[in-house]
Amino acid sequence: MSLIGFIRAFILAGLPRSTEDWGQGDLAVCIEAKGGAGDNIDPAEGDLLRVSDVCCDGIFLHFEGKPDTRHWLAAHFRKVRPDTEPAAEEEWVDQLKHFRRKEPA
Repeated sequence: MSLIGFIRAFILAGLPRSTEDWGQGDLAVCIEAKGGAGDNIDPAEGDLLRVSDVCCDGIFLHFEGKPDTRHWLAAHFRKVRPDTEPAAEEEWVDQLKHFRRKEPA
């Protein structure tokens, strides 16, 4: 291993890891907006972004609409998972049936 490879491996080993299984096209919400360049390109907390690429074994994420030369720590994002539960239509209809209009006093 070259000296540069050793230094790279040492730095990457010290970075926080994400527990998510990131993939291209995933939606990510920013939960921590530190460690970036501090410019208007950096995501802000609460920003919703689409992953365009995952690199360094999931340590870094690239996002659609952001420069390809920039990446952010995956540990600062959480995956937005779609709701796969069926709608509770019966419960909603039951709530509507018991809904009462406000009567003027």
